[in-house]
This record gives sequence, C-alpha cells and structure tokens, in this order.
Amino acid sequence: MAEQTQRHQVSLAVWDVPATVVAGERFTIRAGATSSAGCDLRGRRIEVCDAAGRVLASGELGATPWSGTAALVWTELALAAPTQQGMATLSVRLRGGDLDPPHRDGVARFSLMVTPPAAHTVTVEVLVKGSAAPPAD
Repeated sequence: MAEQTQRHQVSLAVWDVPATVVAGERFTIRAGATSSAGCDLRGRRIEVCDAAGRVLASGELGATPWSGTAALVWTELALAAPTQQGMATLSVRLRGGDLDPPHRDGVARFSLMVTPPAAHTVTVEVLVKGSAAPPAD
C-alpha cells in the first residue's frame, strides 16, 4: 500500500489595504505568509491576482519576520487598481507544491472599492482676517 503524506498549510495575511482606490492608479498592500510546519518561506514568490486569476503584482517574501511575530515573513506589493469601478475582490497567493515538504497553496482574498478619478478639486486657502496674508505657521 502506498503511503500518503498530508500536505502542510500555508497561511497568508494581507494588511494595509486601502478601503478605496482610484481606477487605474497605483497603490500598495502588505502580505505575509507562515507555514503550519514551521518551514522557511523567506524568498518565496507571492502574487496578487484578479478574479480571473491574472497576476497583477508579485514579489518575494523578505528575510525578517513581521515585528511581534516569530515566522510571518512579508513583503510590500505595488499594483495598479482595477479599471472597472465598484467593489473589486483580489487575492494573494503563494504556491506551496514546490516547498519541501509540500504544502497546500495559500490564498487570501481582500476587497476594495474602485472609484472614478476626481472630476473636480477643492482648494482651501486660509488668510488672516482683514489681510490677504496667510497666518504664520
């Protein structure tokens, strides 16, 4: 009888996700990963994908764990916001099949609101009463 091994799990975390982004503009998020078996994930490739699975951004997990954690290695990822306005769901993934021992792929989803570019700008100017000069400091 063939021996079956159970794959370990990759856990992902995503943070610093803006609540809203302007369609097509660049923004950054942070993403990190840990292994249920305590395997070293430093230098592993992590990807941000759209709903169709297209890779929007990728990077390598760093060597230093996130402050206050023992093993959450992380990276900052910059990507362009979707061009379709409205709620968008993206995912972060790390493929675990090539890890030793093998792991299940890690996937974490996150959502953000995509808004159109501003149609107008507002400028506020503060002046000293009775003067056309701005206040000191």
